[in-house]
Amino acid sequence: MTTTASSPVLFGPAQPSAAKFDDAVVRLAVHAYVISIPLLFKENELVPLIAANNAYFVEGGPVIQYFQQAGTALFLGGAAYQGPPVWQNYLNMPPDVVRLAQQVDNTMRTNGIQVGQEFLWLAQVLPAAASGNWAPYQQEGTPARQQGIAQAQMIQQFNPFILQMMANSMQMAQPQIEQAIYALVCQLNL
Repeated sequence: MTTTASSPVLFGPAQPSAAKFDDAVVRLAVHAYVISIPLLFKENELVPLIAANNAYFVEGGPVIQYFQQAGTALFLGGAAYQGPPVWQNYLNMPPDVVRLAQQVDNTMRTNGIQVGQEFLWLAQVLPAAASGNWAPYQQEGTPARQQGIAQAQMIQQFNPFILQMMANSMQMAQPQIEQAIYALVCQLNL
């Protein structure tokens, strides 16, 4: 972990041997990840995205390499972070501000691990999808992805209207979700 006196960084810099990825590759990877999120209900957009950018998603392609490196860095960074919590910088603030800072700190650690797992999983299954085999993508998933799918199925059975409202809300928030993930992975400096 790298820190400065004024701003702690949750994830340290990339390993010296890590490749520096073009911003277009990073954005393509983030976009592919976001539209693959089950509760966004945009997975049907993943097929044409991969078809239009096939060379990026094949085994050894730039997006797959990025998913591997960023996924590993996010997972290990979130899991191994032992530094002082970011919220400690806000101890002189009102209690509500401290609580919010604690929640953000915990969320960033958890999100780093979950996004890292998702990136590593996508690096495993998208090369097969790029060659036309979507079975691994459709049959597998991370624990968070499986939980999201199970929740959506349960809500669908209970009240399809609520599920549609959730989907609409998530789709409206897609640009913000994508920007938040992009900001998270930019901390990796890959």
